[in-house]
Amino acid sequence: MPFTSKLMSQIAEVNGRIVIINDVLDQGVIAKFAFGHFLVCGATDIKLVTVIEKDIARSTIAHADYTCFHTGPEWLGDM
Repeated sequence: MPFTSKLMSQIAEVNGRIVIINDVLDQGVIAKFAFGHFLVCGATDIKLVTVIEKDIARSTIAHADYTCFHTGPEWLGDM
């Protein structure tokens, strides 16, 4: 089981606000998974904070709520 899945399985109930901190927002797959899980667990307000956001088209999450740096798709190419 991937680390993220093991960690998320330990979170059963959430009341209120959640802040997800992510190092790099690339395709947004992990962020989408986390959003879905926290919504099911009762979160009412979820914010996404990233250190680096790739400026690319995504089908999962459009943008982070807060980010430090923006970069194009060529940087960190295999992430």
